Amino acid sequence: IKLMAASELVETLEDDGFVVLRNALPEDRCQSLRALLAEELARVIENPTPKSFSKINNPDRRHDLRLPVTTSIGEGLRWVLRTYRNVYSSLFTTDAPLVELGVITSHPGAERQNIHSDVEFDAEASKIYTTFVALQQVDARMGPTQVWAGTHTPYFCEFYKPRMCGPVDPYYDANKPISVELSCGDALIIDTRVMHCGGRNESEKDRMLFHFSFRTLDSERLPAGFTYHLLPEVEGMFNMGSFLDADGGTDAPSASSGSPVEEQCNPQLPEIPTDEYTDGWALLCRWSGLRLPKAVEPGNQCEDQPSKQLRRLLQTPEAQQFLRRTIKQLTNPFMGTELSSTQWQLLGSIYEL
Repeated sequence: IKLMAASELVETLEDDGFVVLRNALPEDRCQSLRALLAEELARVIENPTPKSFSKINNPDRRHDLRLPVTTSIGEGLRWVLRTYRNVYSSLFTTDAPLVELGVITSHPGAERQNIHSDVEFDAEASKIYTTFVALQQVDARMGPTQVWAGTHTPYFCEFYKPRMCGPVDPYYDANKPISVELSCGDALIIDTRVMHCGGRNESEKDRMLFHFSFRTLDSERLPAGFTYHLLPEVEGMFNMGSFLDADGGTDAPSASSGSPVEEQCNPQLPEIPTDEYTDGWALLCRWSGLRLPKAVEPGNQCEDQPSKQLRRLLQTPEAQQFLRRTIKQLTNPFMGTELSSTQWQLLGSIYEL
């Protein structure tokens, strides 16, 4: 396999509407992430919520599970971004928002999807690029993604596509798609305007693709048709810079390296002992290092009006991020532990701040 430079990869993406990034995620990390997500999928299938799954084209024997940003999930995303930092930095600025995060599972027997694009073409709108990471080898029997190269371009979308008979147009038979077979850990980036579909899974194994999407900020106009499927606790919380180190390095992270992701996504409870507090103001005081008023000492409710200093602190982005992170950590389904009555009271108090 010829390895291309970052500039060549970006050029291929611009010309064809898709590109493959080889060895984006190490195989051992793919295996551990796949096992984690398969277990979580099985759990959620048994007890789904209205926000658990995203709508997906041809949903029979397919699931698109929305994901939280835990340490394992965040580190997997971060590894891909850092391995191909120069590619992603050519597509997005660091403040590009995360607009989708999930894992698509195509079960044995899943039929080929209808041919579709994820957004409608709009030359004036911002762009969305989706990355699919293969968590196992995807061969021809597993139903690899099929892509019609060049169908994202202005010429095709503005002059040819309006005269077509939708996804059943003879064009798609006359012009065969590229069937994107992937090795474990390879990543497929698509321009969401390109025509594509998931293939038929004729194998005896689940095909799992970990996926994430970012939106460019070169236009305030949003592309029509995109679903923006995120869990509520992830919406508006992360951008590309959240998953990249500030040192600008290009090497993939080691398992022991520190990162903004580990800081923001650790699924364990905060080091601050949340079982000692039932009041959000008290927790905020402890976090900030401010002296605790007597009324908000551990175990007490805050009966006095919070000081102006505390109210100003609450308005800072750092304090709001800390409280949001605490809420996510307390409600994280990957924790595997039940909240104590004190922690439930604390959670309610934080929501009231």
